[in-house]
Amino acid sequence: MWLLAVALVLLAAFGATPAGAAAKVDCPAHYPNGEPEIAGTQNTTKLCRLAYAVRHDDRRKEPLWVAYELTRTEAYGCFERKDRFKPDPDLKAGKRAELADYKAGSATYDRGHVAPADDMLESIPIMRESFYLSNMTPQIVTLNRGLWARIEQAVHIWAADRDGLAIVTGPIFAAGAAKSIGSDKVAVPSGYYKVAYDSAANIAVSFEVPNQDTAGRKPEEFVSTLGAIEKATGIALLPGLGAATRAKLHDLGADELWPVDVKHFRSERLKFCRVKTRNGWRSADDPVQ
Repeated sequence: MWLLAVALVLLAAFGATPAGAAAKVDCPAHYPNGEPEIAGTQNTTKLCRLAYAVRHDDRRKEPLWVAYELTRTEAYGCFERKDRFKPDPDLKAGKRAELADYKAGSATYDRGHVAPADDMLESIPIMRESFYLSNMTPQIVTLNRGLWARIEQAVHIWAADRDGLAIVTGPIFAAGAAKSIGSDKVAVPSGYYKVAYDSAANIAVSFEVPNQDTAGRKPEEFVSTLGAIEKATGIALLPGLGAATRAKLHDLGADELWPVDVKHFRSERLKFCRVKTRNGWRSADDPVQ
């Protein structure tokens, strides 16, 4: 992921593709297990970001999926989050969400990240891109700040502990007309999925969560399987896995989830960032001190 980021960092430094330049759409580095596949890709746009890839639904004005690989050093990203939400400059008005759309639904819904901001702290340009509205969906406030945040944190820490996970995540839409917010009619998902795949061990850990108030619920209550999520979404999420590998894939059960040691992770991240600073790394913003 970092090599791709270095190659594109100047383009993203100011948060937009230069005028007249086409947005990059092919980014295999973000799809180590193949680009997800879905029947009927009309009215969608492929977008490559420094640290993740998006298949954007131009009718619903949000991603079908976001995919990326998160390594240990990327999970230890040494920048601090700075919120700067903005419409995606590589999508035309009418095909994207606008800030006013989310303001209209703010009493009920957050601008919920699909690729979490905490997974995007390796550089300022990477973090800025993660705040494009093409990386957001209308997510119930209590879910975004509660259960879903805990699932995001767990996957983030597991990526550090296991030195890399391939992640595919996005919204789920139940059959029938979806609710929407704003004048651009940004669709409200019925739920969310997240799949994290450890290629070294051929293990997947998957979650499927309704877009509802889940106060008091625990992540292990929403453990699913890769196959179940593919059925629910109609998306082949890891199509690059060979038949033999897929046949031997182990889906972690609720009683098998890896431990989440927040204190240890924070300690290791702090040590990593201090060493990086001593070795000459500097930031115009706020690195971990």
